[in-house]
Amino acid sequence: MKRSRKPRASAASSCPFLVVDENRLAWTAAQLLLGSDESMADRGRLILLYGPSGTGKSHVCELVSKQLTQTTPDTVMRYDSVELLEKLGPDHRHEEFWPESPTAGRVLIVEDLQHLRHESVQRAFAWRIDEMLRRGTTGLFTSIAPPGELKGILPRLKSRLRGGTLIPIQMPGPASRLKLLEHFCSHLQIALPHDVLKLFAREMPVSPRELLGTLLRFEELARARRELAALPLARAFLRQEPGETELSLNDIAKVTARQFGVRLSEMKSTARDQSITLPRQCAMFLCRELTGEHLAKIGAYFSNRSHSTVLHACGRIAGLLDEDAALRREVDQIRRSLRGR
Repeated sequence: MKRSRKPRASAASSCPFLVVDENRLAWTAAQLLLGSDESMADRGRLILLYGPSGTGKSHVCELVSKQLTQTTPDTVMRYDSVELLEKLGPDHRHEEFWPESPTAGRVLIVEDLQHLRHESVQRAFAWRIDEMLRRGTTGLFTSIAPPGELKGILPRLKSRLRGGTLIPIQMPGPASRLKLLEHFCSHLQIALPHDVLKLFAREMPVSPRELLGTLLRFEELARARRELAALPLARAFLRQEPGETELSLNDIAKVTARQFGVRLSEMKSTARDQSITLPRQCAMFLCRELTGEHLAKIGAYFSNRSHSTVLHACGRIAGLLDEDAALRREVDQIRRSLRGR
């Protein structure tokens, strides 16, 4: 089995988006936003991507945000819905949010609208959508379900969302799962027999993110046992998968704190000492890698930190793992400890 030159977690976080049948419409919408056709910016529009977690909605938003920012700085305003809750909550003046009104040619990205539960926040957001469309700003939003199935959302906001372009991203079918597995193997330089990939694609009706996690766990198992990553081992691996205990954020944080010799309460506190910050960032990185939880939920666990703080932590640790052998050993030991639970 061929090893990647980069640490797996770091490389996996940068896997390029693969267009398959189930996400092709979302990809097309992203290309329209990134293209030279200025008609979208001229009149403004609303695009809602919806589908299960792990299907690539955030990946599409990241693609649009990164490329537009590179070509035209200050084009993108990007928020997580939990950030809106913080900024537009009952203790904040709504007019102070986005002090400069969204203008034509800009793109507003807001992810996970299902978390917008406070009525005052929803009313303010619906008003901003009206202003956004009037001024010619384009909105790219995501949720786990179409507007009619979002619980706790005001009819006024549902109406605004229904008026946009609704694009589903579905769970990949067997053919798409095989393409995704081949894509991940190529990017991560993992050599697996085609019959193993076909077995995983057939037996695992899960999201792309879960497929990637399965691939990494299987490769690690074969390496640890020093066995060929062949069909018999793959079948045994799949028999064990359903019985695995699902890790919680608290499980990962506790093991990380123990590995670094700090208290869990300190790691969850607002302290910013370097002796606490690095373990906390490692815990955030591993929480994202091992659970696939949304950044906002991870941030909430660590003293209600924002999703952008978690994103920064994950990026920093991914970079350090490429350079710091000692830190790689610490993180690998945490992974081994968690597997042995």
